[in-house]
Amino acid sequence: MSGLHLMYVGKVFVVSSVWCSMLNILYLRLICLSGLTFSRVSRDR
Repeated sequence: MSGLHLMYVGKVFVVSSVWCSMLNILYLRLICLSGLTFSRVSRDR
């Protein structure tokens, strides 16, 4: 029982950490894209 519980907790931890890293990468990419577009617009002016 405890082994199954540990496996379940570990699986949940791995999935949550993967999701967090994926979300962080997407967030950073969005920030970079918005920054690039902003600098491009300000340069065009």
